[in-house]
Amino acid sequence: MTLNESQATTIDDTLELPAQTLALLQVMPYKVSLTTAAPTDLQLNFFYELINVYCTTIKSLIHEEFGDAIISAIDFKMDIQREAYPMGEHVKIVLNGTFLPYKMYYSADIF
Repeated sequence: MTLNESQATTIDDTLELPAQTLALLQVMPYKVSLTTAAPTDLQLNFFYELINVYCTTIKSLIHEEFGDAIISAIDFKMDIQREAYPMGEHVKIVLNGTFLPYKMYYSADIF
């Protein structure tokens, strides 16, 4: 869970944390790390490379457009289509996940 600026400032002031901590308390957390070995299967490697190259940008764009949240695969839809392209056929993949805003849990005594 991330904190808004007011909450982060309160925690920062109360605990007398280092200066850079205020900004870090307001950063969206990552659920997993992308440091595993790349798959050797070429199709799986495509997705691995795609996620490693673009996932932080996609995550940032989602947060910018929708706010702080996650995309859930609980009610997930996917569509795969063939597309003609001047340089050869392409595969169009549409991933459609549920938008779940982060919930704030805090004590009324602190904030």
